[in-house]
Amino acid sequence: PGSKHIYLGLYNEEAAAAKAYDRALVRLRGAAAATNYSLTNYKDELQAFELDTSTETLALSNGADRILKRPAPAQPLPTRGNPVKSPVTPGTR
Repeated sequence: PGSKHIYLGLYNEEAAAAKAYDRALVRLRGAAAATNYSLTNYKDELQAFELDTSTETLALSNGADRILKRPAPAQPLPTRGNPVKSPVTPGTR
């Protein structure tokens, strides 16, 4: 639940696919990412992650949090009285 898929492309080599996955994961999670290869291979991606988080922090500190907040999920409609029970069909018990 709540997971999102990001298309990273098609690769002829397994190593190239693993590195593309690592780069995307590091940009999303930073140094906490569980990568296939050493994090030292992804200095640019770590720098981009740090820049993204510092920009987000700056935006939130400037009051942009009201703009960036997602709308609340729709609430179920209230019901009055007892809920309607479905009829029991003979032989289904």
